[in-house]
Amino acid sequence: MPTPTDDQRPNLTAPDLADRLAGLARDAAYIAIGAGVLTVQRLQVRRRELAHIELVNRLEQAVSDVDRRVQAVEARVDAAVEAIEQHLPAQAATMLGQAHGMARTARQQVRNIVLPAA
Repeated sequence: MPTPTDDQRPNLTAPDLADRLAGLARDAAYIAIGAGVLTVQRLQVRRRELAHIELVNRLEQAVSDVDRRVQAVEARVDAAVEAIEQHLPAQAATMLGQAHGMARTARQQVRNIVLPAA
């Protein structure tokens, strides 16, 4: 590409050159400020994402803790029901055993519905 000759170069006076340099500096400052604003916005989005992930992790841990405690209570109830069955007449013990079995099945179905959703 040919270089401009003296006749083709624009005649810039010192004030014109100063204005052009000031314009370039202003444009560079706007670009830097815009990049900074975009960076801050990205950081805010990432912070929100991390906060959401932390909240989900805490919720999953709480559900797991509750389930573990519920299982412990269920085990104690199961043991108590079995002990009571031994002291009941045969027909009553059979009915209690059937009812307890249905309750156990229902609890498991609820657990299967609730825990995968958490």
